[in-house]
Amino acid sequence: MITRAADNKYAILTDILGDEDHLGDMDFKVTGKRDGICGVQMDIKVDGLSMDTMREGTRASRRGRLFILMRCMHVCLPHVKK
Repeated sequence: MITRAADNKYAILTDILGDEDHLGDMDFKVTGKRDGICGVQMDIKVDGLSMDTMREGTRASRRGRLFILMRCMHVCLPHVKK
């Protein structure tokens, strides 16, 4: 999450590179499988965090996790069948 100080508008960023770790206001890592979350790690660099922001971050992490898992399945499963 990165927040613009002028109006407190924020954006939730999703990546796997870690570039936002030192630039962002919140670093929120979520691991899991298709059916749920296995682990969470969060660093918050701002005062307070709303439940709406947490929900938005959790939804974004789910979309990203499912995307990565589906890509892995499409690449790896055909090789297992051979």
